[in-house]
Amino acid sequence: MSELRITQWQRFGHDRWYVGLPDGTAVGWLDRTTGRITITDARYGHAALDALQQAVPDYELPATRPPDEARPVVGAQARGGAGEARDAARPPVTA
Repeated sequence: MSELRITQWQRFGHDRWYVGLPDGTAVGWLDRTTGRITITDARYGHAALDALQQAVPDYELPATRPPDEARPVVGAQARGGAGEARDAARPPVTA
């Protein structure tokens, strides 16, 4: 996709290469410090990876997960609510 553009950004200890649309909307970025790729718009996921690979051919991009594989969820969202997991771990109270 030729419409995606790569912009280098370095501030506050970060070193990132952003992939964006012509209007400036970021669809993802490569954190060069950690090697982590973040895709913010799944519609451009493969195109963003292709654009990064073309922009930095000598940089080895990490393997990506299949799009259907869910990311681990942390916090209250993983518990299904504020106290459900905590309550499920407790033995039932009998009277």
